[in-house]
This record gives sequence, structure tokens and C-alpha cells, in this order.
Amino acid sequence: MRAQITRGIVATLLPALLAACGVARSNQIAAMAPEQLAGLSDRDICQGFMFNRSNGNLLAEVSRRQLGDCAPDHFTCTSWGASFGSPAYVQCRAQLAGAARTSQAISAATPQPRQPQCVSVATAHGNSTTCY
Repeated sequence: MRAQITRGIVATLLPALLAACGVARSNQIAAMAPEQLAGLSDRDICQGFMFNRSNGNLLAEVSRRQLGDCAPDHFTCTSWGASFGSPAYVQCRAQLAGAARTSQAISAATPQPRQPQCVSVATAHGNSTTCY
């Protein structure tokens, strides 16, 4: 029982702790001078930009590197060879957005399997479990 409680606490707190680390790293990047930002990867720049969208140094670096909105789809399209702002890039982003909407619609329309509901009852002859 104690192990279940501990696992529950960890499962609850871990996402919050990881999110706090992400925000702390984002703020650390945002505090860097332009010369320091120049040495970071595109993904690090975007991580800093995620929680500090009004930071002038980050805005300038995102613009200089043509990182767009720093979304995962930006990196997908550029990894496929589409240059930021090109017709191929715009088409790629539109296709990815359309695929995401289609996937969400399919997920919403797909019936989920029903989980059986079970009831255990203690009797004079032992336990009896009924599922429906």
C-alpha cells in the first residue's frame, strides 16, 4: 500500500518537476547575451523562446536563423529539405496541420472499448466477484 502511495506521489510530482526544469532552462537561455546565443543549437534557441517570446535577443536569434514559430512541425519540414518561408515549406506545414486534424478527428470518432465493471461481495462461503 505504501509503495502505491509513493508511486502515486511520484507520478503526480514528476511532470511538474520536469516542467519546472524546462522553464528554468528556458529562462537561463533567455538571460544569455547574443554572443552566447549564437553558440547554441536551434532547438536550444527554441526552448528559450518557448517561455520568453518577448525577449529581444531571442526574437532576433529566431529571426536570424529563420526558425519560424519553433514548433516541432518547423523542424520536420526543414529536415525534409523545405526552406523556411518557401512554397514547399508552406505546403509541408499545411499538410502536417491537416494530418494532425485528421488524426484528432479519427481518435474522437473511434469508439473506445468498454472496461468491465466488477463487484466483489463477501459471503459466508468466501468472496464472490461479478463482472458486467
